Amino acid sequence: MQVPLGLNLQLTGDPLALPGFLTALCIPACYILNLITRNVSTVDRIYTTWPVLCSILVGSWARGPLIASLPRVVVAILIQFIWSARLTYHSHRRGFYNLYMEDYRYPIVRRLVPTWFFEIVVHICAVVIAQPLLLLTLCFPIQAMLLPAVELSYGPFPKYHVSLSSFSLLHSTAQKHDIPLYTPVLHAGDALMALLALGAVYIQKKTDDAMYAYQEAKHAAIRELNAPRVVETGVPLPAAVPAKFYPGFPTKGIHAVVRHANFTCEQTFWLAQGLLGLGAGPVSDRVGSCLLPAFLLSLLFLGSTTLTEWITSHRYPAYAAYQQLVGQFTPMETAIKWIWTTLRGTRADLKAQLEGPLRDD
Repeated sequence: MQVPLGLNLQLTGDPLALPGFLTALCIPACYILNLITRNVSTVDRIYTTWPVLCSILVGSWARGPLIASLPRVVVAILIQFIWSARLTYHSHRRGFYNLYMEDYRYPIVRRLVPTWFFEIVVHICAVVIAQPLLLLTLCFPIQAMLLPAVELSYGPFPKYHVSLSSFSLLHSTAQKHDIPLYTPVLHAGDALMALLALGAVYIQKKTDDAMYAYQEAKHAAIRELNAPRVVETGVPLPAAVPAKFYPGFPTKGIHAVVRHANFTCEQTFWLAQGLLGLGAGPVSDRVGSCLLPAFLLSLLFLGSTTLTEWITSHRYPAYAAYQQLVGQFTPMETAIKWIWTTLRGTRADLKAQLEGPLRDD
């Protein structure tokens, strides 16, 4: 198989070669597009599709002697398609595919750090180089699924598995490569991880829908007020909030249980993908490739969440009370905060700060 620039990628080579090559091209392309549009959100826009593309390219190697890996690869990629479709739709309705739209956090960071620091450390290193490489790692679990038939696992409950014999379209290839039709190609662990991933996508959808509806209604109400626009030149300033939408951020439904359920679900989704790969066969030599992507992504989201909360706490003073009442990522944190604030006798006061004197809903 020949590709441009004289790079020869043989079918007997590395499944990551072509995705890696395309990612290497993507890095300068994103940088050039950022310069043209004068914003640094190009990588954010490809986040919804690039991991799926890389996974498809890697998954296409599930053929010939690796044909028994195909059912699991297909399941994993189909789940990624569902994840991608939901996130792409959500990004589209937010107008995020406008090439000149930039994530609201970047202008704030740009104002607060020296120009050279933003361009070199933030723009080039953290965004244009590191993030595409991180997106590439999200296909590592697919590569980990590409195992010879003799290494495929029966899973945690050997009685409950699906054998190659259930997929008649694969029989001829299997026979050509002397692969027994009793080879396990899916097992109970795969079903559990698939349900975990789909559950994460569903909760993420409900969370994003609630946040989107709240923000759309709030900003519509703000526009009706015709309040003068505040121009920020440094640290974010307190924002005007119509009484109906006090304290300026959603606090009901899932937001009364977890502050960032969507971020938690994103990490859970990619962890489930990693565990799908890990459960395919022997664990010892594949832990890193399966779990490293989710770990690296969690570091990125942890930094992103920290910045988001810092901005929110400056714009909405009641956010400090919200942080003391509701956990950041899990309901367990919220339960611990409930016990702590109750024992200290501060819960009622914190709730009063969060509800506000003018809230009537």
